[in-house]
Amino acid sequence: MVDQQNIGVVASSSYSSSVVSSKRYDVFLSFRGEDTRKKFTSHLYDALKQKEVETFIDYRLEKGEEISTTLIQVIEDSHISIVIFSENYASSKWCLGELSKIMECKKEKGQIVIPVFYDIDPSHVRKQTGSYEKFFVTLKGEPMCNKWKAALTEAANLAAWDSQTYRVESELLKDIVEDVLQKLAPIYPNCHKGLVGIVENYEKIESLLKGSEVIEGIILDLSKLIEDLYLSSDFLAKMTNVRFFKIHSWSNFNIFNVYLPNGLNTLSHKMRYLHWDGFCLESLPSNFCAEQLVELCMRCTKLKKLWDGVQNLVNLKAIDLWGSRDLIEIPDLSKAEKLENVSLCYCESLCQVQVLSKSLRVLNLYGCSSLRKFSVTSEELTRLSLAFTAICSIPSSIWHKRKLKALNLTGCCNLQDLADEPRIFGSLTVLASNAENIKSLSTLRMLWLDDCKKLVSLPMLPPSLEKLSASNCTSLDSHMTQRLVLLHMLQSRIPYLRKHYLRCYDEEYLLPGEHVIDECGFHTTGSSITIPCLWKTELYGFIYCIILSKGSLLLSEVSCSVYQDGIRVGRFQRLLEYESLTSNHVLYMFHDINEFDTITEVHGHFFSNITFIFENSEASIEEFGIFPIYGSESGLKLVGSREVFGSKFSTQIFKSTTYLDKYA
Repeated sequence: MVDQQNIGVVASSSYSSSVVSSKRYDVFLSFRGEDTRKKFTSHLYDALKQKEVETFIDYRLEKGEEISTTLIQVIEDSHISIVIFSENYASSKWCLGELSKIMECKKEKGQIVIPVFYDIDPSHVRKQTGSYEKFFVTLKGEPMCNKWKAALTEAANLAAWDSQTYRVESELLKDIVEDVLQKLAPIYPNCHKGLVGIVENYEKIESLLKGSEVIEGIILDLSKLIEDLYLSSDFLAKMTNVRFFKIHSWSNFNIFNVYLPNGLNTLSHKMRYLHWDGFCLESLPSNFCAEQLVELCMRCTKLKKLWDGVQNLVNLKAIDLWGSRDLIEIPDLSKAEKLENVSLCYCESLCQVQVLSKSLRVLNLYGCSSLRKFSVTSEELTRLSLAFTAICSIPSSIWHKRKLKALNLTGCCNLQDLADEPRIFGSLTVLASNAENIKSLSTLRMLWLDDCKKLVSLPMLPPSLEKLSASNCTSLDSHMTQRLVLLHMLQSRIPYLRKHYLRCYDEEYLLPGEHVIDECGFHTTGSSITIPCLWKTELYGFIYCIILSKGSLLLSEVSCSVYQDGIRVGRFQRLLEYESLTSNHVLYMFHDINEFDTITEVHGHFFSNITFIFENSEASIEEFGIFPIYGSESGLKLVGSREVFGSKFSTQIFKSTTYLDKYA
C-alpha cells in the first residue's frame, strides 16, 4: 500500500507558474551564531529541509558592521523570515541589520516574519531590557540605534514561539515547521490542492495516471515504496498538461525503484520541473521537447545521454545529474541562455564537458574520475569544482574569470600543465612559476588543493582569498609555504580587510606542518601564552599559528580566549571541517584588535599582561604561536619577543625587520 504522504497527483484546471516560485528561498534564518548555531538553529534547519522547505542559513560567522548586498538580496528573495532571538542577538550589528531589513520587507513586500524567543524573556527583546539594554548602552551615538530598537519592538510584538513554554525542544521544532508549512500553503497552491484520492495498490495508481489530461503535477517519494513499481510505456502518453514531475528520494541507495519495462514513449512538452531520481532508461524520449523546462534534476540514474541533437533550452536554469555513473556525454547547451547551475558530481564515465552557456555561475564536476577535458565560456562563473577529476590541464580562460570566488582542485593528481600559455603554473609540482595568473582572480575567496601530493610550492595569492585548504599536500615545503601565507596575510589580506571594512571571521589557511616556524617569538606546547607588554599605537591584531594533530577534524572547534589580568577581553572560535589529516597540519588565522572588548591601557601607551588560552573540542593542538601585527608607513610588520622584551620597545617597534622583508 502507498500511504497518503508517498504519492500525490496534482490536478487543476488553471495551473499557474507558482510551482516554480518567483522567490529563491522559502525561509531565511536570522540568528546569533555563538548562541544557537550548533544546536537549535541547525536542528531547525534540518527539520525544514526534511519537509523540502528551501531554507537559507549562513554558516559563516557575521562579518562587518553592515550586512552585505548579497545577504540583502537573499532576504528580499525569501517568503518567510524566522528570527531567532537569543541572549546575545542584540550584541551583533550584523544581526540587527538583518532584522531591520526583514521588517522593511514585511512592511513593503508583505514578507512573513516568525519570531522565536530562545532561552530569553520576550519582554527583554520588546523593551530592550536585561542583556539587550546593556548592548544598546555600548551603541550610544550609533546612527541606526533608534531604527534597530524599533525593529526589535515591532518584531517582538508579532505572534511568536517561546522556547521556555516547551518541555522538550523537539516539540517546539515540530510546531514551528508546521507553522511554516501552513504559511507556505497559499504560496504554492498547486502543490497542496487537488490531491486525487489515496490508492490502495499500484494498479490503481497506474489506472489513475492513464489518460488524465487534467493532471499537472506528480510527486512520488521512493523511500516509502514497499516493493518495485512497474509502469507501462504509455502511462504518461496522454498526460499532455503535466508540468511538475517529481520522483525523488532522501537516500542515494533505495531498496525499491520505479521501472519502465517497455520504455517511455513521451513526456509532456509543457514540463517545467522534471525531477526523476533513479531513472532506469539510457535516455529521455527522443521526441521530448525541453523548451519549457526550467529545472532538470535526475540523480543516480542509468542515463548515458539526455537526448540527441540541440534543444531550444531558453528557460533552463539548472541541471543536476549527480551520481549518474553511466553518463558519457552532456547535450549541447549553447541555447540555454538562462542556465546558471550545472552539477555533474560523480558522473564517472564522463570524459569531457563543454558548457557554452554565457550565464553559467556554478559548475560542479566533483568526482568525475574519467574527466580529462572541460571548457566553460561564461564570464559569470563564480564557483568551479574539479576535485578528484583526471584533468591534465586547465584552459587559460579560467584565470580570466573575474567573478570566480571558489576553485576546488582537491585530488587532481594528473594535473600537469595549466593552460597553453608557457608554464602558467608550470606543473602541479610547482603550482606557480607565473604567480600573476592566480593573483589576477580578484574575487577568488576560496581555494582547495587538498590531496595534491605532488605539490611542492604555492603561487602568490589574491587579496580576496580568505580560505586556503592544502591538506595532505605531502610534498609542500612547510616553512616556505608558511612564509608565503604570512606574506599574503600581511601584504594583501589584512590591508584588504581594513580597506573594505570587513571582519576577519573567515580567514583560514591550512597546510601540512609539524612545528611553528622559528621566527615566531611567542609559541608554546602548553595551552596559554602571556605577553607582558604591547605598544598600543598601530596594533592591528594577532595572527594565530596552530599546529593540529593528524586525524579527523570534521565539525571540531578551535577557540582562543584572550584575558587581561584575569578578565576576558576577547574570544575567537572556528568550526573546522577537515575530514581526514594524514599528518600534523598548521592553521593560520587572524584576530583583529577591533574585535576585542575594551583593553585597559598603561600610561595611555601600552597594553599589559595579555594572556591567550587556546582550547579545542575534538581537535588536538600540539603547539601554537602568536604574531602581534603592527602598522607602519612601509606596511604591516610582525613583532617578536625581542621587540616586546627589549629595553627600547617603544622606539624599536617600527624599526624591527623580519624574515618576510626578504620576500617583499
